[in-house]
Amino acid sequence: MAPMADFMQTSEKMDIDEQINDEGKDAMKDLNITAIESGFLTFSMWDRSPRPIRRVLTSSPESELYVHLLVLLYLVDSSRLTSAKAAAEQLICRGTCYLNSRLRTATLRHHKESQATLIFTLLRCYLINRQYQSAAKLVSKVTFPEGANNNDLARFLYYQGRIKALQLDYVAAAGYFLQVCRLCQPILINLYIYIYIYIYILLLAVRLGDLAKFNSVLDQYGVTFEKDETLTLIVRLRQNVIKTAVKQISLAYSRITIKVCKYFQDIAKKLQMNSEIETEYMVAKAIADGSIDAVITCDTKDGDRFMRSSETADVYRTTEPQTHFDSRIRYCLELHNQAVKALRFPPKNKMEVESIEAQREREQQELEFAKEMADEDDDDF
Repeated sequence: MAPMADFMQTSEKMDIDEQINDEGKDAMKDLNITAIESGFLTFSMWDRSPRPIRRVLTSSPESELYVHLLVLLYLVDSSRLTSAKAAAEQLICRGTCYLNSRLRTATLRHHKESQATLIFTLLRCYLINRQYQSAAKLVSKVTFPEGANNNDLARFLYYQGRIKALQLDYVAAAGYFLQVCRLCQPILINLYIYIYIYIYILLLAVRLGDLAKFNSVLDQYGVTFEKDETLTLIVRLRQNVIKTAVKQISLAYSRITIKVCKYFQDIAKKLQMNSEIETEYMVAKAIADGSIDAVITCDTKDGDRFMRSSETADVYRTTEPQTHFDSRIRYCLELHNQAVKALRFPPKNKMEVESIEAQREREQQELEFAKEMADEDDDDF
């Protein structure tokens, strides 16, 4: 019975404590209400006000880039080049991320001018840093705005042509560069001078298939090509020079040896190659690519390997003239479409300029109307 009595006493005490707490809460609430009604502000231990939310201070991207730049300049002035290189890489990465975020914002808000500027700025950054895969991915993902300025469009086409050239798509690259020349024709004087001084001599060697002249031009103007970031493309032209020379040889000779010979001017001597293996490889590659119609065979008597050209068929019986004619028609139609898109019309809401005859007629009608009104006033008087 004793534990039962203790349990009853404990439960009675808990009920009494809960009743006291409830009465205390009601009294404090009444006290708070009375104080608020009387104009005094009191703190309640039961109803506490929430703490004020503190806003986290964040720096703007412009200020962050500015601080990065100051740190980079300090490291360069202190001759700490290793740390400066690491800081420059972080600065470039941060700036690229900032431009990408702004491009996303401009695209969502349909700001065409900002969108066009950010697109070719990002392409320029990627190409300067030799991030060609990132540049190609950006071109494939974005859509250049149609109402952009011609200068911005020319920059975008130029960078797109460089990307296509690095991807070995020379036909598409040539098309983009041709559009750039059409858009910026009045201001391309420096480009034309550069082409006529350096590129013309180089392309003349490519067209003639003269490998010695090509190598001499490359050695003479290699520094200029490297400065203009075109040395990589020009080095690739060596294969085209060899293909052109092999094609000319196949058209001139029906049978010519590949092996380096002391008495005969064979392929290796014409191409100025001292390696028999390299010569045979270049001939085989030209045959596989379809540049020439020939076969490599072996003589049964002395065992010398030679190239035998097939008989030249009548080109007008093939589809090659049709292909060239189709490409020219496509070029003319594309030029016409671009000319139509380049037309500019005055806005419709702009009032038409009144001619002199219409102005005189209007003034005459106003004078007659004023005279009639004056006559009516006189009659009424």
